[in-house]
Amino acid sequence: MIRLLHFELDKIWRKPSFLLSVAVLIILNVFLLWYTNLSDSETPPLSSYKAVQRDMEKLTESEKKKFIELLYDDIKGANVVNNVLNYRNFADENMGKAMEKKAKAENPGIFEKYYEKFISGNYLKYTDSLQQETALITEIYDEARRVFHYGNYLADIEKRKNTLQGISVFSSEGGKSFSARNLKKEAADYEALSSIRTEFSPSKGITSADSPEMTDLLLLLSVFLFASALIYEEKEKKLFLITRSTPAGRTKSISAKLAALAIHCFTVTTLFYGVNLAFFATTTGVGSLFRSLQSISSYMGSNLQISVLTYLALGLITKTIVFFVIGAVLVSVAILSKQSFLPYLAGTVLMGSSMLLYLLVPASAAVNWLKYLNPIGLLHTEELYGAYLNFNLFGHPVSRLHLSWFILILYSLCATVFTVRAFVQSRNLEVSRIELPAFSHFKPHVNLYRHEGYKILIMNRALVVLLAFTLLFGYQHLTKTYTLTPTETYYQNMMMDLAGDLTPEKTSLIEKENNRYENAFEKISQIEEMVSKGKVSEQEGENMKSPYYSETAFYPAFQKVLNQYDYVKETGGKFVYDTGYVLLLGLADNNRLQDFILLTACIIFSFSAVFSMEYREKSWYLLGSTVAGRKKVYRSKVILCMVTILPVFLLGWLCQVLQVVQSCPLNQITASSMALPQCREIGVDVPIIVFILLMVLLQLLTLVCVLLVTLVLSQWLKNHLLALFTSVLLLIVPVVLNAMGLSFAKWASLFPLFDGTASCLEDQGINVCLGYLIATAILIIGCSLALRKASTKSN
Repeated sequence: MIRLLHFELDKIWRKPSFLLSVAVLIILNVFLLWYTNLSDSETPPLSSYKAVQRDMEKLTESEKKKFIELLYDDIKGANVVNNVLNYRNFADENMGKAMEKKAKAENPGIFEKYYEKFISGNYLKYTDSLQQETALITEIYDEARRVFHYGNYLADIEKRKNTLQGISVFSSEGGKSFSARNLKKEAADYEALSSIRTEFSPSKGITSADSPEMTDLLLLLSVFLFASALIYEEKEKKLFLITRSTPAGRTKSISAKLAALAIHCFTVTTLFYGVNLAFFATTTGVGSLFRSLQSISSYMGSNLQISVLTYLALGLITKTIVFFVIGAVLVSVAILSKQSFLPYLAGTVLMGSSMLLYLLVPASAAVNWLKYLNPIGLLHTEELYGAYLNFNLFGHPVSRLHLSWFILILYSLCATVFTVRAFVQSRNLEVSRIELPAFSHFKPHVNLYRHEGYKILIMNRALVVLLAFTLLFGYQHLTKTYTLTPTETYYQNMMMDLAGDLTPEKTSLIEKENNRYENAFEKISQIEEMVSKGKVSEQEGENMKSPYYSETAFYPAFQKVLNQYDYVKETGGKFVYDTGYVLLLGLADNNRLQDFILLTACIIFSFSAVFSMEYREKSWYLLGSTVAGRKKVYRSKVILCMVTILPVFLLGWLCQVLQVVQSCPLNQITASSMALPQCREIGVDVPIIVFILLMVLLQLLTLVCVLLVTLVLSQWLKNHLLALFTSVLLLIVPVVLNAMGLSFAKWASLFPLFDGTASCLEDQGINVCLGYLIATAILIIGCSLALRKASTKSN
């Protein structure tokens, strides 16, 4: 039996194609974890949660409470100041003043207290915008408030039981109704939890690592692959005709297969969720794994006296059993059927019906056990172990946890027995194929580009990948919003009035605005002097300074206007409203990392089989019958790949420009790039439109390099999965490591050139950018020569 088990595992796990498939699924899992947790204008970055956790790690629980309350008060004050400043920018001045007065009346003294901190930007401790900071602090505050009041939560359960038992409806039934019995059982189950000690830490890391549905889907795919490989390889080779006639060929053989399936399910589940935990521990922080489960606000409803580590282990075991049951069902269908697609169809129907039950059956329904006891419901271990629920079975409350484990064991036994019985009695020992009618007939032609395009885009399904990534890329940019702060709105209005050459009227406007600010600051200084001499109290001084604070609210933005004014006077240049160009060039609110990963993944998944598919189908014997013919095939493939990736790339730029223009006008596009303060630091003096086009060409050059590396690997390795895996390892993994916080990893990738303006020019200088450009050019030339040399070789 042990030898059979080792053989079953060995024949699948040692296959390079299977190992590469699992590796690609793991990489895809990490990519999806990163991509689905990207920050936007309102969502804080994962690193901000870790920063908060780091600030609290040495504090006691009472100190944590005060720390979080202080953060919450600060961000509330910053929002009051922001709202007041927004009211001052209302088109209807009277309405704006009324709203401002109301806001100050509702929050007395808050504006004066937090005004200077808001103007200086010191309220932003963990993120880059007020919206992100507010979302982060509010989320952590709500979590902390629940955890710190866990004792009150338990007291409320006991109080609810006593209150409802006194209601006539319950007392008249003698406590025999489901509601009355459920209340008693709930209170009894929670009674022993009063001694639990909670230890607060932001729960984002644990809750995100434990319950991503995409991870379960990828695990399901790996189980599909393993379960089908257990049966169909032997069916296709007709080995069952021989092995089933041996003494160990039936019961022992299928037992070994099921044991191998169980080991595979446990291994890949541990691997995938271990990767999840490592990812969020690195990017977000997970806190102590030995704190009580009730320390996580989302799981306070649990009545289990366990640690977070035990909770994760229970979830792992539960998911393993569910995946084993699904895999056993697939194995039994594979045994009974002659068509290779039927197990996948059966698995899809099983999971689809489970998903429908989970989504459509209400949680409060009398038959809610249909929702929670199917495979999808059982995979939601955060609900199974992190919440409390009793099922209504004939008027009696039955614990969901206990019944779920009973059902899991029952599912496992039934699936095992049915699979063994099917294998022992089955007579379907071979695979038969279904011949589908052709929906289109081949139309002969002599156009090489059309032929290669059909092979790459249709036969190799690159068109589907390109369309999927185009939609994803376009959606990412079209849903990206650029929200203007009151300060930015003031700056925009000033710069739009000043746009173009300097004139006496514009000089007069700047001097008038500057005098207004100087007078306001002078008044503030006089009031502060009166306070220091004791002529007025501090409170009276703050009240006297309040109108002048309003006058100076946008002085930081006016300083930017003065910088532009100084430059225009010295050089004779033009005033340019620069925010839109700064966003386009990635010098602020930079999304280049996401763009690079998406475009690189698009290229790899679309074109990693361009050359390897010819080796797989042994087409080179025909295509390469002449040297000239082989060269033309190579050239046509490379050109087609370059042409097809271009629309995806340009679409991203078009969507980004459209979104930026909605908030930030792009005027004076022919002015010198030195009009942009960041470009003055870099020292690049060309028209702004030329500078943007150079950055576009730099990104396009980077993508050409990514494409050529992918094509060279496809040619050298002659295996699609191997080329795919190696391309991902070389081109994407370093960038993902950079996104996880290992900033040095990006210098082992092509990303710095793609993000040339920010990563190279601004951060490192023009010499580093030129060095990267030269290195990329050498890499492109090397890949081109490698492909050219391969095109002249005979097979």
